[in-house]
Amino acid sequence: MKKSAMGVLKKKGFTEVLMLISNFLEVEKKIVILNDEHQLIGTLDEFKAFSKGLKVDFPELRKIIYEFEEEINQPITSIDVYNYFRKLTNGFKVEEVKITLREMYVFKDMVLEERLLELARNEYLKNNWTIPTYTKTGKLGTNEFEDVRQMIAKVFPFHGSLFYEAIGLLKHKLKEENENKSTGNHQITTSRQFISDPKKYTAKHYVLAYLFECNASGVRFPRGIKSKLESEGNQRMGAGKGNRFYKAFNEITSFDLNVESNLKIIGGDHWREAIIQLSKDPETVEEYLQSKGL
Repeated sequence: MKKSAMGVLKKKGFTEVLMLISNFLEVEKKIVILNDEHQLIGTLDEFKAFSKGLKVDFPELRKIIYEFEEEINQPITSIDVYNYFRKLTNGFKVEEVKITLREMYVFKDMVLEERLLELARNEYLKNNWTIPTYTKTGKLGTNEFEDVRQMIAKVFPFHGSLFYEAIGLLKHKLKEENENKSTGNHQITTSRQFISDPKKYTAKHYVLAYLFECNASGVRFPRGIKSKLESEGNQRMGAGKGNRFYKAFNEITSFDLNVESNLKIIGGDHWREAIIQLSKDPETVEEYLQSKGL
């Protein structure tokens, strides 16, 4: 008899839970030993393909594949995820939620998406698909780069839905807490009031606001899609300024936006106040910045 999903989550460490709800186990490479002598390394799909290509039945390999599938295909629901994170954060206490979100973003950026990007590129090469690219102009001229995020969106369009649902849940709880503390016309994004007089913002400030909106909502950048970026720039900066927005986007996305010193290089000492002021969703961006410690 199978254990309940919540029972399974309770007995796993935090990183193990993230791997489970993000479907990372489906793309993780495992090492197995067959007959105490043959070592195999691969993902579940690679083991299945290998087994299918064998001319003879291999019961031990079939058993390993079955156990992998059992580990991956846990009957986890949204309510299971809700209950797990409620307990983990002591009833969605603000500080616990912030810490949890920060760790989840680290896992997303450094583990999950790194692996998905690797596999997506391999899939393109295997199928001889045209690899999407984008250009970036810098001091040394214009260079062309592979658009790995566009590749991952094609190969893994719906990967890790429960993981991103959990991030959305925690962000929502932060927003609820902030709203509960608000009184009268007091805004939770007090830093937004820092700039009270109109200022001339640069294209980089507008792009930063856009990029953090994307990050906060879990939307991938439309890297390399010039028409979409220019349209976004025209909407934010005014008609005819889309190309300036597009060029600034290509320059900024070469930086690691999780590093505050980089953000100061891009947007100056008051980069944070500027992007909150320019954002279409300042509350969500504020919560995201807090979760990242920025």
